[in-house]
Amino acid sequence: MKSEMPRIAHNRNNPINFMRSVSKTETCWLWQKAKDGGGYGRVGYDGKNRKAHQVAWQINFGPIPKGLSVLHRCDVRHCVNPTHLFLGTQDDNMKDCARKGRIVNRPAHGEANPMARLSRSQVEEIRGLYPRLSQNAIAKHYGVSQMTINRIVNGKTWRHE
Repeated sequence: MKSEMPRIAHNRNNPINFMRSVSKTETCWLWQKAKDGGGYGRVGYDGKNRKAHQVAWQINFGPIPKGLSVLHRCDVRHCVNPTHLFLGTQDDNMKDCARKGRIVNRPAHGEANPMARLSRSQVEEIRGLYPRLSQNAIAKHYGVSQMTINRIVNGKTWRHE
């Protein structure tokens, strides 16, 4: 009778299979497979497409409590090193981001706003043209909507200028 070697069933949820997709550096454990548009590792787990760092948490510490997220101490989005992960609320995550300088809570005004279609000098011109010209005529000249002109002349936008 032939002795059989113990078999490990191929299971996507098997931690050994998970670790085959990880490259360990001196600090981070980097997910080497699929990543989403935000740079987070993605993996199939429990029949769902999940973030790899969440799966790393579950493998090492168990379920993620409802209302909490798995956050990174290292700020490397595809890191799955369990010592770099911690649980927190979305508010904790935003405070952590601000503390680390990854988000700025100051809104960009005027020309500094990447959505701005007008310059400061154009806004000054618009204010000088109204009410001699109609908002529609000004809007057409500058290639913006009448509502944009209305908000400028009534101080709803470009207030700081």
